[in-house]
Amino acid sequence: MLSKIMHNLNRLKQKMLGSSKKGQSLVEIAISMPILIFLLIGVFEVGSALRSYLVLVNVNREITRFAVRPGYLDFSTEDTIQTSYNRILDWATTSNTSQLDLDFDNDDGNTTLIISHVVADTGMPCEDINDHDCDSCDDFLDPSHPAFSVDDIIIHPDKEGMGYQAQSFGPATTSTGSKQTRINYDLLAADMTMQNNKFNCEILKRGGVPSANNVIVTEIFHDQPQLFGFPLISNPFTDPYPLYTHTIMRLVGAARSTGSANGNLLSNISTLGPLCLAYPLTARQSIIDGVSIGSTIDILDGKDSGGGGGGGGDWGWLTWNPVEDDENYLGLELAYMQVSGNDFTNPAVLDDHTLNVGDYVTSLDGTVNSDDTRDLMEALVGQEIIIPIWDDSDPNGFDTFYNPNRHPPHVGAYLISSFVKVRIDFANNINIPGKTITATYLGPADECNP
Repeated sequence: MLSKIMHNLNRLKQKMLGSSKKGQSLVEIAISMPILIFLLIGVFEVGSALRSYLVLVNVNREITRFAVRPGYLDFSTEDTIQTSYNRILDWATTSNTSQLDLDFDNDDGNTTLIISHVVADTGMPCEDINDHDCDSCDDFLDPSHPAFSVDDIIIHPDKEGMGYQAQSFGPATTSTGSKQTRINYDLLAADMTMQNNKFNCEILKRGGVPSANNVIVTEIFHDQPQLFGFPLISNPFTDPYPLYTHTIMRLVGAARSTGSANGNLLSNISTLGPLCLAYPLTARQSIIDGVSIGSTIDILDGKDSGGGGGGGGDWGWLTWNPVEDDENYLGLELAYMQVSGNDFTNPAVLDDHTLNVGDYVTSLDGTVNSDDTRDLMEALVGQEIIIPIWDDSDPNGFDTFYNPNRHPPHVGAYLISSFVKVRIDFANNINIPGKTITATYLGPADECNP
């Protein structure tokens, strides 16, 4: 009897121990299951985010490849730039093929596209390619190297007056933060300038023609919502999560491809922009107002010009930099129209370096009567050039300003009322000792006039 009782007690003990182990397992499962679920959701969320980012990168690269094809972007005017950028926006929607919910609405959208244009056209890296400074083209990758910069054309959206070179589509800010460009255009342009100087140095040494370093930059910001939006995991700090990508590609040269959006690869397509690059001569607004296109005008028509004779008056030669006042600088101005873009200073507002209507331009007071100047003018025969026109109807059309960096410190300057295009047709119309240079009037210069 006793042994039977002991046997039953052992069986009861084993049953109790088995139930305890099962209960322990249930408790462990109850504790670990939410953690496992959260981990599983996290894997899906990370996978979804990675997929969304890869799709965004592919879209970004595709629209940049679209943009850099020859002839597809026209930088002739601000309107054509806007139209070109709108076509890139349309292609972003097309290339996405509904893989992501890209919404470029300015108010309620979740995606922002920024398109920008940067150019470093350095032309001649040295004034003389045979100069010792051009011995090693790799030296131009050193920022301290003394490259020849007079003929440089540097374009990017952060330069004064060039904001039109960038366009943003979509909200400027969302719940995930600001959607402003992350590109430092100054640093990008500086790097491109060094690379372009090296490239042009190598090309010129082989007898080629220098070219520009011309790129399109596209940036896409996108707020991607979480896949599940699971409680506790989904919150205003993590849902949506911000994605960003950018691509920089060089514009393809026209000679390397065929076909364009307009059917004609080379027809009226500008790859720079509406730049106002002028020559250092001027005429009176009252004269321009009274002539028709095709008429002959004197483009050396300053405040003291009189249609001939000598004298020491101000005849209308200009200097873009108020500190410079000699014929050597005039030679640079006549040889390189880029000087008006990269060395202009308004004597009335010394921190104004963009040549516009309403600015003052300093007159060149020094004597101009050398064969070098005549040769440079004759080299312009047959070319279409831009010159500023001064407002002789305004009492302040010719005014005097104080510049402590120049001796004498008081400088005369012309108030610019417009810009026009002219063509110097015949070398015998250039009469520097007689203070006349005649040309054919071709009409307003739209790239300079507001």
